[in-house]
Amino acid sequence: MTAKRLGLERHLGSPHLAALAYGGAGAAPFLAVGALAAGAGGAAPWVVLAVGLVMVVVALSYGEGVALAAEPGGSSAFVRRAFGDAAGFAAGWLVLLDQLLLLGLAATVLPAYMWAVAGADPPGHVARAAVAAAAILAVGAVRLVRRARLYRVAVVLAAVAVTVHLAVVGIGLVLLARGDLDVAGPGWSWADVAFALPMAVLAFVGLETVASLSGEARKPGAGLTRTLLAGLAAVLGMQVALAALAVQAGAPRSGPGIDGWVASPLAALTDAFEGPLPGAAVDLLRAAVGVSAVAVLLALMAMVFSSAGRLALALGRREGLPHAFARLHPRTLI
Repeated sequence: MTAKRLGLERHLGSPHLAALAYGGAGAAPFLAVGALAAGAGGAAPWVVLAVGLVMVVVALSYGEGVALAAEPGGSSAFVRRAFGDAAGFAAGWLVLLDQLLLLGLAATVLPAYMWAVAGADPPGHVARAAVAAAAILAVGAVRLVRRARLYRVAVVLAAVAVTVHLAVVGIGLVLLARGDLDVAGPGWSWADVAFALPMAVLAFVGLETVASLSGEARKPGAGLTRTLLAGLAAVLGMQVALAALAVQAGAPRSGPGIDGWVASPLAALTDAFEGPLPGAAVDLLRAAVGVSAVAVLLALMAMVFSSAGRLALALGRREGLPHAFARLHPRTLI
């Protein structure tokens, strides 16, 4: 009897991919809103909008690329088909570096939100590094020994993220309409915009991660493109609103207060609601933000491990890595 050949299964439907798109890119408000507001000042929402429109074109390209080259590797597979193996090799290693940076960023931000759940100040550098390293090791170990299918929880986590984001945006807009937030906002310059553009790309860091998994979609094609666009449009609208609120809430551009906005921007934004809102309501909202951030960031880290594994598989098949990386293990799943 011929042994069954191992391969990546196609069991991602449109709801799963939309949830992964929002869960991956939707983790960015927990990561980059504060740094973006500090870097771009009053231009932060416009910078996010401009980068988001570029990413819409990228999402269209990803959708067409997945339909053409339904294989692991994400953009590196598309580049290889278009420009040859050498270009695909370079793109693959650049994306792998991007995945490592995203993993480190998510792990670095995670401890501040864990402390926010308890209403405590962000931890020191040593404690933050220890918790971040432990989180990376724990998520990596779980992905190695568990047959976890990410799409089973992707829809739930995306719903949690949407609910929390909508709650923060809704409350912020009400306070803004009542004049309870600093409506003046900081100034900006074109130099600030140029500095903030690379940070704005962080708002859509999960797109490549999702693209690397979308090769396992049940029906790659036009439906996949619409799904990616739906998730990206939701992320874009939420990012613009949160960036605008961070600016109006007085996110500092320098000084001691900037640390909290960079370490845990959504927790800092909820703290800015204190005064107009009762302290108990702010504590409850901060705890909800912290819990959802921890869950979404851990899921993002797991997605990065999955995406990096598929990228290593693609590079191994094309001799960009040792051939051992081209072999699948029986436990390999989404």
